[in-house]
Amino acid sequence: MEIKQMKYFCKVAEFKSFTKAAKELFVSQPAITNCIHQLENELNVKLFTRTTKKVSLTHEGKLFLNRVKPILSDISSSIDEIKSCNKCLTLELSYLMHNPIFLQSLLQFKKNYPDLCLKIKENGSILILS
Repeated sequence: MEIKQMKYFCKVAEFKSFTKAAKELFVSQPAITNCIHQLENELNVKLFTRTTKKVSLTHEGKLFLNRVKPILSDISSSIDEIKSCNKCLTLELSYLMHNPIFLQSLLQFKKNYPDLCLKIKENGSILILS
């Protein structure tokens, strides 16, 4: 089972429409339909009851939705957490880099923010201003 299938399933359940879910996800309606069919085949259950005018969750679909939503939320939170850990600050400096006061300040900064990545580039002042 793919994360994409779970996302598509949740959007169809939310909108009660394959077409609206497709628009929200910026994919074609047949792509959503195929993905849901694959998911239903993999699980060997029908997740939706489809009529010409409406789509609704089956009993199994409701059970699946209750399990999938927290999983997708956890995945999203985990991705956000990992991305926030990868903070990097880039400083472009000229001759200040060799100044003892700057070096002391830099050491203090690293003590205060040990998890922050710090990249230092030394360039001439004309390149830094451009």
